[in-house]
Formats: sequence, structure tokens, C-alpha cells
Amino acid sequence: MKFLPYLKWQKENFPDCCLKGYGCYGNVQQHHVVAVGMGNNRKKDLPEHFTVISLCAKHHAELHQSGLAAGFNPFEQVVRQLMIYFHEMEINKLLDEEFRNMEYLK
Repeated sequence: MKFLPYLKWQKENFPDCCLKGYGCYGNVQQHHVVAVGMGNNRKKDLPEHFTVISLCAKHHAELHQSGLAAGFNPFEQVVRQLMIYFHEMEINKLLDEEFRNMEYLK
């Protein structure tokens, strides 16, 4: 399964900060809820890309420094986005095909 196309899809479909929406605090950035790791190449095809959410620069910095306000669970946003993505991309059909082609299942 390819993870990089999801980054592009997520950026196009969730262009606003997931906390406050449009016009929040400047540039919107993609934040990996499950860390890729400092120094790792974010252009590699990594499963951690499936945990990206959109945050404005202020909220992104705040999350890294001290965590966000109580009541915000970034994993809820991740799950919401993945459900939409899997539905749109008909992932169940792709996974069926991928599992059929796995050598150790034959």
C-alpha cells in the first residue's frame, strides 16, 4: 500500500486548521500524530503518513511545546479523515487485491 498519495489527498481535502477552521492563525501545516522521527525523510513512503492532521502554525507549535487544550483528541480527526479517504479510494478493493497477491498466503 502506498502512503504518500494520502498526504497529497489530505492536504487538498483538509486545507484548514482542524481546531479552529478557516482563517485560524496563518499557514496550515501537516502534523504527524504518530511521529515520523526527527531527521527522517518525510518524502519516503511511511505508514505514519496516515496519521497526518492539519494545524495552523500557532496550534502546531503549541502542540509540540505543551500539548493542546483538554478535550481535543487528534486521533479522532485522523480516524475521521481515514474513513473518508478509504471510502473515496475504495481501499477495501485495493486491499483485497494486495492480500491475494501476497506470497505467503498462497
